[in-house]
Amino acid sequence: MKEKPIIFSSEMIRAILEGRKTQTRRVVKDKHYTRFQIDKGVPHNEPDTILVDIDTKTPIPYLKVSYDEYADRIGGRIRCPYGQVGDWLWGKETWYKDKEGNLWDYALDASESQPSFVRKISPLFMPRWAARIWLEITNVRMERLQDITGEGARAEGIKEDYDPLAIFAFADFWGSLNLKRGYGWDKNPWVFVIEFRKIK
Repeated sequence: MKEKPIIFSSEMIRAILEGRKTQTRRVVKDKHYTRFQIDKGVPHNEPDTILVDIDTKTPIPYLKVSYDEYADRIGGRIRCPYGQVGDWLWGKETWYKDKEGNLWDYALDASESQPSFVRKISPLFMPRWAARIWLEITNVRMERLQDITGEGARAEGIKEDYDPLAIFAFADFWGSLNLKRGYGWDKNPWVFVIEFRKIK
């Protein structure tokens, strides 16, 4: 079991704390490809093919994906950088600390009138000890962003009950976070769908 950090917006932290968010979608990027070779003696077309890293010669857990023009580039398997089933994620969020570097409050709960000796810190710099959100990965898969269903949108923390409105709300929220990064809704990128349960 491994522990890895993952950044969430304040809105999504709230959804996790309220029990509304049990999934997160993250863009699959080129850096997630790993050079690999098929272990000798294992047919490459078998579903449980063992993959071995070329450099370290050690087995690597790979996520099975559908065989289309994208997945075929890496032989139908790709490594999810956020972990595998059973791994833990600790949530990074905007937080406040005092001049001594001690945790003062979380942005979600902090009032707008913070004391002068408190400083707002980016989630990029949240240390593990300050995390209040701990999640266990229960499933990992890959799909196109626009393949999300109404149920999936609600599992992402969207409050809409009507499926088309839930998907529209998720698309709008996705754009607010990813459009400037070049991964807008209209690009329909491949994403990791990471399902989890809150453990702390």
